[in-house]
Amino acid sequence: MRGAERWEWEELQDLFLAFADLNKACGNAMDAHEAAQMHQNFSQQLLQDHIEACSLPEHNLITWTDGPPPVQFQAQNGPTTSLASLL
Repeated sequence: MRGAERWEWEELQDLFLAFADLNKACGNAMDAHEAAQMHQNFSQQLLQDHIEACSLPEHNLITWTDGPPPVQFQAQNGPTTSLASLL
């Protein structure tokens, strides 16, 4: 998941939580429960996506500051290429 996509997921997550709180305050227990469940589902998916992203080799580029690139890239239907050869 890209940064912008993750931000959008987090915004939706916050929206569902706010909707749950609003419905709870208005006494709409069913709608509050549904919104809280949607918030929980979004939270779990966001966490799973974050864990998956952190386990990808490309994630090492975040902390790469010196030396050869820590990742080899594979072009679609093509050979593996180091980042250094592209620079």
